Amino acid sequence: MIENRGAQYAILGAAVVVLVLIVGWRMFSHKPPPPTPEELVQIALSSAAEGEREKAVVELARHPDEPVAELRTVFRQTNSPRVRAAAIRGLGMLRDWESIPELIEIMRTEPEFLRGRAAEAVNRIACEDLLYRANDPEQKRLRAIERIEEKWPLLYKGYQAKANAAKIRAEFERVRNNPEKGVIQTVEGTENQ
Repeated sequence: MIENRGAQYAILGAAVVVLVLIVGWRMFSHKPPPPTPEELVQIALSSAAEGEREKAVVELARHPDEPVAELRTVFRQTNSPRVRAAAIRGLGMLRDWESIPELIEIMRTEPEFLRGRAAEAVNRIACEDLLYRANDPEQKRLRAIERIEEKWPLLYKGYQAKANAAKIRAEFERVRNNPEKGVIQTVEGTENQ
């Protein structure tokens, strides 16, 4: 034990200062809650600077709620090419199959920058390179679009089959891990386990 009273007070004072700093840091360092998807849409469609609107769309695409409907809203309503490109990228990241017809239309009609982003999104959604190049001559691009339009319904059916298989596996595991509460869906209806 320290016998010098001055040293004891100095150590006690330092401990109190450290404790006050820790408590103060915890009280005042709270991060504000992240913006909701609706708030991000408002920013993306506002009259804010284009960079700020684009940043809101990027944040929207990364939102944990996976707000596909909100991204579609921005994609359809914005007049900014950069904001629209960010929304297109987000739709691709979230693999929004329902947006493919609109993305294909962009690949057909819009400037090269947006055509390229739409092609990236379609490739990401389909999980394969569909051989469309935004800088190809128009006739070559149109032929590639025709191939995509022929192929994408089959790709979508495959996607749905994989999604349904994943749901069935998850349900099977849930029932297997908790058989007393399990209900298995059959074609005719439901049966209790």
